[in-house]
Amino acid sequence: MAEIRQLVLMRHGKASWQSQCKDFDRPLTSTGENQSRCVADWLKQAAILPDCWLVSAARRTVQTADILRLRLGQQDTVQNVAGSLYLAEVGDLLASLQSVPDTAHCVAMVGHNPGLSELLMLLSGKQLNNFTVAPDVMWPATLALLTFEGSWSHLHQLPITLQYVVHGKLMANED
Repeated sequence: MAEIRQLVLMRHGKASWQSQCKDFDRPLTSTGENQSRCVADWLKQAAILPDCWLVSAARRTVQTADILRLRLGQQDTVQNVAGSLYLAEVGDLLASLQSVPDTAHCVAMVGHNPGLSELLMLLSGKQLNNFTVAPDVMWPATLALLTFEGSWSHLHQLPITLQYVVHGKLMANED
């Protein structure tokens, strides 16, 4: 029997819309930081500890990943920060996941919409209907946890189970 693997898809927390700032350089707001801490606390409580991080190089995604890693006690965990994941399309996100070595048991991908929402829909399909709060739209600080058995290289061809959809916005009680 193949090993069960976990995939954490996470959209960055709420980011600033400073007019003098390029989109790539937009930082998290204090709200986005709080949302990310709430999601990190949920991961910690659920004992989900990524051993591989794929992170867009944009400032807000790196900040989000750093908050998650630090709250999970993973200061020394290597994260793969890639410019190619910045606003990446679904095919590029999937290719990045399929290149993960099978030594990784739990991968966290921190990125952007619309790519992450499209990837979630591609991998989970109709399972999204089991969730009541807009799971097909990954709001800022939304996390989706998927599980599957097999190799990362065959990810798209394997049965995948959508375990959880967690919204940092709702956990932080924000509008």
